[in-house]
Amino acid sequence: MDSKDKFITPKQYAEAAGLSVGKVTQMLRDGELAGEKVGNRWQIPATAVSTTAPPPAPTTDSAPSQRYTVPAFADMTYLTEPGVKRWLSEGRLVGGQDAAGQWYVDAASLERPDVRRLLRTP
Repeated sequence: MDSKDKFITPKQYAEAAGLSVGKVTQMLRDGELAGEKVGNRWQIPATAVSTTAPPPAPTTDSAPSQRYTVPAFADMTYLTEPGVKRWLSEGRLVGGQDAAGQWYVDAASLERPDVRRLLRTP
């Protein structure tokens, strides 16, 4: 395997994980994500995408709690709007579509450790 096939860029990781490039870079700097700096560029092992995916979000049968629109949830976290939708479709966030077809995220998603670390601080 060629050495460039073993690594991906922060942008490629961000797209695969549904995060912003800035959040991925921050995770690399903080040691939350494995990677190495070559020159002035980060390289992330290609295997990191599959090994750092959080488990699916638990389902709840209780009464509906507060809901957030996808843009509002993206503003609260380092996830992009497409990333929020991807996490919803993968079951990594609790939520769905309302009767009008608009996606929403349930407030219970904010209690998940993998989401909590993505919250923007005021």
